[in-house]
Amino acid sequence: MGSRKEHHVAVDNGKYTFLVPADGYRVTILRHGEPWHEQREASNALHAMMCELDAARLVVAQVRSLAQHCRSGAQARLERVIQAVSPR
Repeated sequence: MGSRKEHHVAVDNGKYTFLVPADGYRVTILRHGEPWHEQREASNALHAMMCELDAARLVVAQVRSLAQHCRSGAQARLERVIQAVSPR
C-alpha cells in the first residue's frame, strides 16, 4: 500500500483551507492559513466532498482549455456551460 499524501482544498478565494494530514483522517479547517477548527464528526464525508470539489475543478479547467481552442460560436456555448458550473 502506498503512502498517503496530505490533502488540502482552498475555498472562498483562499480564506478557508480544508486539510487532511497524510497520517490522519480528521479534517482541520484553516482560516487565512491559521488553524481555526478541527472537525471530529463527519470527517469522511467532508473529505469525500473535498475530493469531489477537486474533480469538479479539473473538469472545469479542461472545459476552459477546450473553449480556448474552439471557434467563436462553440466557445460561447462552452462559456455558458462554464458559468453554469462555476462557483458563485
